[in-house]
Amino acid sequence: MRLVVLDHFFGQDVDALEETMAEEDVLIRIPYRRWHRVAQRCFPSSAFLELSRPFQGDLADSWINFQKFVEEEVDWLIAIYQPNLFVLPSDIFFYVRPFVESFKARGISTFVMQKETTISPDVMDVLSLEVGRHTPFMSDFMTVCSQRHKDFWIKAGADPKRISVTGQPRFDLYAHQADRDPPKRPRLLYLSYDDVAYLPTDGDEVFGGTWRDLRIETERVLNKFTDRYEIIVKEHPQQAKADSALGRAVRRADRYSDTRHLILNADLVVGFQTTALYEATVCGRPIIYPAWGRVFESVRETLCNFEEIPGMVNWAQDPESLHSWLEEGVEGLKRPGHGALNEACVHLGPIDGNSSRRTLELMKGFLVAAPESKPSLVQVGRRLLSGVKVSAFFCAWLVTRTLRPQLSIRLGRRKNESWMHFVEGLAGLRRLLGVSDGK
Repeated sequence: MRLVVLDHFFGQDVDALEETMAEEDVLIRIPYRRWHRVAQRCFPSSAFLELSRPFQGDLADSWINFQKFVEEEVDWLIAIYQPNLFVLPSDIFFYVRPFVESFKARGISTFVMQKETTISPDVMDVLSLEVGRHTPFMSDFMTVCSQRHKDFWIKAGADPKRISVTGQPRFDLYAHQADRDPPKRPRLLYLSYDDVAYLPTDGDEVFGGTWRDLRIETERVLNKFTDRYEIIVKEHPQQAKADSALGRAVRRADRYSDTRHLILNADLVVGFQTTALYEATVCGRPIIYPAWGRVFESVRETLCNFEEIPGMVNWAQDPESLHSWLEEGVEGLKRPGHGALNEACVHLGPIDGNSSRRTLELMKGFLVAAPESKPSLVQVGRRLLSGVKVSAFFCAWLVTRTLRPQLSIRLGRRKNESWMHFVEGLAGLRRLLGVSDGK
């Protein structure tokens, strides 16, 4: 089995899948930025904001230019990696859809290992119809974590026979929780969030606000308990940089760090509208749910109503009650009960440690032999020239690591991408020369 996988913010699922694969199997990760960056050059920024925008008539030239890149890239990937399945986290992204078509045109099946989990009422009722209208499911098959998620795609018009509920590969870890040494102070994990996340698409205009006030008020209260708890804040990877009321005593986890391990090592989880609250429920961690204010009340019906799930969260309905819950301490807070665990599994699917294995078995039914092909000398030359870029990006990365950490992260990604192109160029040169991988 040789899988080409588009890695778009679902590295944990890919890791779980790879750990379950046989030793002779190969998994090749394509960072989404490799294609996203080209799409940004071809399409206006507005194309990335609305599902319908990329398909409007005035972007015909953008599609022509991007399609050229797609055809060349797919030919190159087949020639270098000889994959027998293309795997992606979703085919809803407009710039990914032509890759699905191109792989199919060359006889290679496409398989969605759906990365999303929680489906809020607004997503189920509104987004499903928009997806069905503008970006309907187009791959050969899709796995989803739960029956609720399958219902979303059926509502979006997908054929239920092409969807299977497997559970989420990354959650297999929770089925094998290991004991840990208790910290000196209770460890509190705070899951921060973007100021406009979870709001309806036109939330700012319609409701006249964001989550900023709620977030800042929450952080001001947390900041008063740094002597009592070891507080760790984890931002969402796609969270826009925003002001914070958290002081220096709060430890900031890397936004790309593994949330699963942070939950497993926490004694208490504080979070708002995030799937991680269901994950904390599965792990039996007490949860404080800070949710109050005008914006919350105005959009409450569109959100995941964690406060209405019996026995799941300790609901802080204002800053004072959040302070009181934190004063209670870990032992004084209620932990998720059996009913809460059942509700969590409605959204996350089965947590039995076998999701990856079920997904792999389904993938085997779509494997095909990749067409025999070789890259052109021009293609190989372009990739080998990336070796020059590797050196430039590496030097820039070293210089900025201390002075400009955020810039350094971006340069590090470009360095890794250039190195990947260079390694592919070497593989292409071997194929042109008829040298096998084993020589």
